[in-house]
Amino acid sequence: MPATINVTGLGDAVAPDSTVTLREAIRSINGAANVNTDVVPTGAAYGTDDTITFTGLSGTIVLAAALDPLDVSVTINGTTGAGYAGAPVVTVDGNGNPTFAVNGQHVTIRGLSIVRSANNGITVQGPGASGVVIAGNYIGVRADGTTAAPNEASGVLIDGAANGTVGGTVPADRNVISGNVREGVVIQGSGASGNVVAGNHIGTNAAGTAPLGNATGVYVLAGAANNTIGGTATGARNVISGNTSGGVVLQDAGTTGNLIAGNYIGIDAGGTTAVPNPAGVLINGAANNTVGGTVAGARNVISGNASHGVSIQSPGTTGNVVQGNFIGTNAAGTAAVGNASGVVVTFGPANNTIGGTTAGSGNVISGNTALGVQLATVTGIVVAGNYIGTDPSGTAAVANGLGVLLSAGAVNNTIGGTSAGAGNVIAFNGGAGVALDDSVGATGLSSGASILGNAIFSNGALGIDLRGDGVTANDAQDSDTGVNSLQNYPLIASVVGRRVSGHLAGAPNASFRLEFFSNPARDPSGFGQGKTFLGAVTVATDGAGVAAFLFDAPADLRDQYATATATDLASGDTSEFGNAVLGTGLTPLLPPPIPSRLPLADPEQVVRAAPVVNTPLVPPGVEPVVTAGHIAPTAGVADSLAAKPVVVVGPGPGGNGVVRVINGDGTVRADITAFAGFAGGVKVATADVTGDGAADLVVGTGAGAAGGHVKVFDGATGELVYSFFAFAGFAGGVDVTGGDINADGFDDIIVGAGAGAPGGHVKVYDGRTGAQLASFFSFDAAFLGGVTVAAGDFNADGLADVVVGAGPGAAPHVKIIEATSLLRVGSDGQIAGPALLASFFAFDPTFRGGVDVTAGADFVANGVAELVVGAGSGGAPHVKVINGTKVTRTDPRGRISDDALLASFFAFDPAFRGGVRLGEADVDQDGIDELVIGAGRGVRVIRAPGFTDDVTRFDALSGGADGAYVA
Repeated sequence: MPATINVTGLGDAVAPDSTVTLREAIRSINGAANVNTDVVPTGAAYGTDDTITFTGLSGTIVLAAALDPLDVSVTINGTTGAGYAGAPVVTVDGNGNPTFAVNGQHVTIRGLSIVRSANNGITVQGPGASGVVIAGNYIGVRADGTTAAPNEASGVLIDGAANGTVGGTVPADRNVISGNVREGVVIQGSGASGNVVAGNHIGTNAAGTAPLGNATGVYVLAGAANNTIGGTATGARNVISGNTSGGVVLQDAGTTGNLIAGNYIGIDAGGTTAVPNPAGVLINGAANNTVGGTVAGARNVISGNASHGVSIQSPGTTGNVVQGNFIGTNAAGTAAVGNASGVVVTFGPANNTIGGTTAGSGNVISGNTALGVQLATVTGIVVAGNYIGTDPSGTAAVANGLGVLLSAGAVNNTIGGTSAGAGNVIAFNGGAGVALDDSVGATGLSSGASILGNAIFSNGALGIDLRGDGVTANDAQDSDTGVNSLQNYPLIASVVGRRVSGHLAGAPNASFRLEFFSNPARDPSGFGQGKTFLGAVTVATDGAGVAAFLFDAPADLRDQYATATATDLASGDTSEFGNAVLGTGLTPLLPPPIPSRLPLADPEQVVRAAPVVNTPLVPPGVEPVVTAGHIAPTAGVADSLAAKPVVVVGPGPGGNGVVRVINGDGTVRADITAFAGFAGGVKVATADVTGDGAADLVVGTGAGAAGGHVKVFDGATGELVYSFFAFAGFAGGVDVTGGDINADGFDDIIVGAGAGAPGGHVKVYDGRTGAQLASFFSFDAAFLGGVTVAAGDFNADGLADVVVGAGPGAAPHVKIIEATSLLRVGSDGQIAGPALLASFFAFDPTFRGGVDVTAGADFVANGVAELVVGAGSGGAPHVKVINGTKVTRTDPRGRISDDALLASFFAFDPAFRGGVRLGEADVDQDGIDELVIGAGRGVRVIRAPGFTDDVTRFDALSGGADGAYVA
């Protein structure tokens, strides 16, 4: 039976004085012999696992010199002192001398207050000191649990020793390690492995409610490996809070495989109130360690810290994983107990992971005052599967100041990913969801930030913000430079049913991953955020840098706003979110009630959308076959077409390139294959290009066809008059119209470039000869939203002036350009001399959905053309009819003045957000053109000049086309 020596006095002498001191007991056990006659052990003899007790004793032992090291297995049990009830009753006061040094294995020190050591409170040193247990002590703290009495170095130092335990999983094992000059607990050296620090209060009072700081709480360094701070078992939680330099620090090469799990760091024992460390967890130069985990109990609550919750820094800091934690919230994850910043990775670390894709690996990084996650001067960091700015359900706000920030040369990092579970929920943050700023690091600007598969919504600024300055305009062929190369975003043209269509204008001959998202509401910027990830497609741009896309979502997107991002597959650069477009249904859009005529007011302002098309048209033939430049129409069709009024309808994206000619009574006259099999939509117009008095058919390809293909078919004979490419190498689609610009009696062909072409490029071709008459830019070169075009005589000179309407992304700007000035266009594409007859906003300048235009009809016999404008996708179906003699009248905000309007109304139900497309035709043959309005696959024909009565309505298209273009 092992020996037990009971300490009977509070002195420190080694003398035969009838009192057993702690020093005498240690010396006797080390020597396996009584040091004097005072020492009378119980038990058979000295041997393994001897015990020192304090039965009948309480008070303070003040040392006069260093205690002898503990060289053999022994338990020093202060819980045996008189009156012990959970807090120490025996204090060992170093009085400026070293206290406990452990060299032997299986030593236990329990239930003491250990204060004022000249060195560490307890030093466990060397490979021989394995299996040491330190439990139930107050180290650096008086027995009252609230008064610091610092040890001059650390509370506990484990130097090169293995498999020790500091604390435990039951309350009686809890140490209070606080108030020490340096660290609370240090684990250092390559032999220091398998140690566990669990169940302690480190840096607080005994209750865990107020600071009583060490400098650093727990410091693991110099190659210490495979140690555990906390654990997953019930009771293993440490409260590591209130320290003055840091909570937990892992440092140095070789410091690897350590686990920090289940702790409260920076917050009180109740998990509700901040008891700050400067930083919660710092990993500096250490590799392959884990903070948190995916199993039950592994979660750390790292909150309330004055600077960073988790800081990962310096080269060589690699392979570390931070997962399953609450960082910046209370223990329930439901309210903010913020760090200044949640997770900051900076100064050169590589290939660390914040979160993960497996169940339970995501962190909740929320409630932090400045930002959730920052990556600066780092590479290969993965931030995946986290909730950033939300509660653990991802549905309630616990906002950070900003979600994720990449700065100072953060290169080739990933936010989210393409694997299942990789997407983060980044929502409700006060600033941007994800931002890249212009700060420069050692590697230059931040780049290669792949932002993939996330749910980013309800943030106070943009969902993704390159440069941190709001929406960054696309540029031609994405040739600009900046963070993430200022990657261009996709432009959505339409969202009908499940189908999303549009195009990307980016770098030439490059491959991109386009990701699509939906939102129940639009972002105020008009460019959306991405709440629900819908899926992705891969596209390749052509030599002009344009790629059209069609994407089918998993479900109907009716009443949802769709948006998209583009990620360059070579560089990893991800764009901002593109324009947000409201989804409409696939059913024929002849909405229920048409409201009575409305006041002259602007439409409800909503998000920008794709360019819509105006137009007029009329061709003959069914399924035309081009042979030697001619169409062979079905017998008798050409004559009947020339004789009867018709409406012409081109399919939107998703159609098959077939144009439908419809009689005034709504019956189908003919289907004409304009561009066989082409699914990008067909823009349509009618114009007397051949000068024979019959309307000819002008058609142009939507996004996805190279070169801006335009064809003209003779309305009387069916002959293919022209087939040409207006914009070589460009695949963003075109809009078309016609009018006599040069007074030769032949209508000329006017072609406007679609989204992706800079500056609102417009070209005019001579209807008689096919020669190019003009090529000019109608807007600033930075504008890439494309234009819609129309033509009409607004100054009574007998010539067709050109009308351009801005596509999505810009204010709803409309310009009327005087016909003769088009013949004075310089080599730089600019028009010399007076050119503008009018320039105004069709709707409120904040609207970004694009504006459609049509002109030519003299609705009120005033001798000039009237102009009709319609709101693009995302806006209510607002139509304005403008008196051609009053197009120069504007209000102080630059909008067309109310007194210039002949009519202002919603063409369909005001809740409809699919955009309207405009045309004109004398359907009832009364000598006055009617206004033709397309929406979805339905067409409404409204009688002029009252604009209150319908001539007819009909379903124009069948099949999968996303909407109709009309003329």
